[in-house]
Amino acid sequence: MKNENNNYANKITNKMVSDLSKVIEVQEFTLDDLTIIINDLKNEQKEKVIEEIINNQLNELKNNKDIDIRKVFKQVDDITDYFIKYYDDDSDIVSECDQIADDLLFKAIGRNERTLELPVSSSYIKNYCLSSNISNNQLFDSLVWIALRLVAINYCIRFNSSLEDNNED
Repeated sequence: MKNENNNYANKITNKMVSDLSKVIEVQEFTLDDLTIIINDLKNEQKEKVIEEIINNQLNELKNNKDIDIRKVFKQVDDITDYFIKYYDDDSDIVSECDQIADDLLFKAIGRNERTLELPVSSSYIKNYCLSSNISNNQLFDSLVWIALRLVAINYCIRFNSSLEDNNED
């Protein structure tokens, strides 16, 4: 019996170590990690790539229901928290860009009869959505954060939907 308990204890310990290793691996994500593959592009091209991500996500998400989107917000916040430490504690970029991403999405789905004609340009976001609290050197990061939030919303909706589908089977 002692050997059997020891085997179970070792298996559980190994599983804990494996899971903790996964958590530690993702604790150090930065927005630079997300955009490293476009570092050699000119700034204008980088913006166009991020703009395309934003528009692709908005197009995919625009047919979802408001309630399905709201269900995943807590999960999305938990996931994107891994990237937050990239910024100083006094930075407004995260909360402001979360609100912008949400607003763009709600306009895209027609919430409260508000509309957004897609595609949306990065210059529109920079000129009309971002406040003066976002400095010029934070503009690209702001666009990346908006894209990250929309990708996370889309991912969480699909992930939760696949869980629900599996539970129905």
